[in-house]
Amino acid sequence: MNVSVLCDAVCSLFPQINRDLLVTAALLHDIGKLDAYEVRGAVFEQTEAGKLIGEPVLSERRLSAAIVEIPGFPPKYHLLLSHLVLSHHGEFEFGAPILPSSLEALVLHHVDNLEAKTNGVLSIMKKEEDPERVWSEYSRLLERSIYLPRLETEGDIREGD
Repeated sequence: MNVSVLCDAVCSLFPQINRDLLVTAALLHDIGKLDAYEVRGAVFEQTEAGKLIGEPVLSERRLSAAIVEIPGFPPKYHLLLSHLVLSHHGEFEFGAPILPSSLEALVLHHVDNLEAKTNGVLSIMKKEEDPERVWSEYSRLLERSIYLPRLETEGDIREGD
């Protein structure tokens, strides 16, 4: 949901973006997670399909299966939505089968990444219980430690901190 709200906000800043295309893709880009993961006990684990095919491809399969059921759905929009869904991981090393090659695909990738990284930092900050601690433990996900300011106001920033 956050990704679609952020994409909608980006469209307000850049009217050249096809809002309908981008927000639709934002709402559907992770639909393949239904097939890529399963709950085992108290944890999520990848399914065979998730490991062998990957979530972007599984998402595109679900998207295409639904689109063919819609009479008169424009083939061009089917193609563009498929591209956005397949490329939303942004890089081959992150599981994208294709690189983002349109304005909307680039925006979707970066907004999705922004949302994930922001939630990662917020999660680290929430878990840190020691109010005196200034830096988090090293995060493998973010490939860095996170600064943990406990600021009440902007005036709390002091030189040397």
